[in-house]
Amino acid sequence: MMAMVRLRSEPAAYYDKKEDVRMSKHVDDGIVVGKQRGCEKILEGLKVFFLLKVNGPLRLGVENCHLGRCITKIPTGWRLRCMDKLFDSLFECMDMKTANPAPTPGVKAEAKEKDEEVLEVEGAKSFRTGNGKQLFINLERADAQFSSKECARGMCKPTTQDVVRLKRLVRYLKGTRDFCLHLEPTEPWSLRTFVDSDWGADKIGRKSTTCAMIFVCGALVHSFARSQPTVALSAPEAELNGIGS
Repeated sequence: MMAMVRLRSEPAAYYDKKEDVRMSKHVDDGIVVGKQRGCEKILEGLKVFFLLKVNGPLRLGVENCHLGRCITKIPTGWRLRCMDKLFDSLFECMDMKTANPAPTPGVKAEAKEKDEEVLEVEGAKSFRTGNGKQLFINLERADAQFSSKECARGMCKPTTQDVVRLKRLVRYLKGTRDFCLHLEPTEPWSLRTFVDSDWGADKIGRKSTTCAMIFVCGALVHSFARSQPTVALSAPEAELNGIGS
């Protein structure tokens, strides 16, 4: 009945060649992509084995929610944004519901320094909760991923300055909560990757940061900012490490 094959490159993704239908799952949530008749046949097959709640197809101009993201079909592609309740939860957790927005997610002067004052147990717990929320919100926010990564570096031993950095990022998110990721093809099939790095901006561990953006058919499909696992001894080495990643 079910002819779906699990992809070797992604174990949470499946493909039915006959119906030309693709499906991805995350724990007990899933999404099926393909022509309507093919999707319906796949769902009917799944109902034999599972109790399903189906939200229905994505229709033009109608917003649907999946895994904390609001997805809207637009004439030229798709639009994704984070759910409002996740922003509200972050602002409430950080006690910043009435805070003023910030124009940028961070400033260079906020880089982590030595001998910063470590937070008490309760303060550290609150910081980690807020940090976890912002990390989830910023999965597709290329504009805030560097600051998000810098805040995450304080998860082990949060300091007072880590709180300052996190609050600055939260204020930026407060003013940009309506930002969306547009998945709109603007050119024929193409795969373009842009990579950049700094060199030893981490004043403590002297590690560099790699940032990358991957475009398919002109649409941004993936981006990240990560600390490099090893210490680069020169700017060219840091760039090479970034390209290699």
